[in-house]
Amino acid sequence: MLRIVSDGAQWIRDWAQQLRQSGFRVEHVLDWYHLKKKCYELSSLFYGGVAVKRQLLRRLLRALWGGEVDTALGILSSYRTEARHVLVARRQKGRGMRWGEAVSDGLAALQTLLWNGGWDMYWQEGRTLPLAAA
Repeated sequence: MLRIVSDGAQWIRDWAQQLRQSGFRVEHVLDWYHLKKKCYELSSLFYGGVAVKRQLLRRLLRALWGGEVDTALGILSSYRTEARHVLVARRQKGRGMRWGEAVSDGLAALQTLLWNGGWDMYWQEGRTLPLAAA
């Protein structure tokens, strides 16, 4: 198992994906500085003002620092109603389009799969990303 810890640069993600496609077991981990920075940036997607964002970040970062990914995902899920629907919304704003929550969730999952370099593994090899399988 090769574990790559990086700032998440595209060339590193591409390289990790190439290694996976060559048969290597690769885990790509975002370093703490950049993970924390990304969490702060993405907290702008939540309604509720500074107090809500501060509480979310405190709980989320504590879980992530402890390596509790499932807990962190649960925390994010509990804030779902506070989230602005930004990530997928751009693709769903066409004239006359109507999207239900299940379809939006599916589209978001596929987009996340693509962004995280797991598209080929999922569709061609029937595997999910290591984090999703945990």
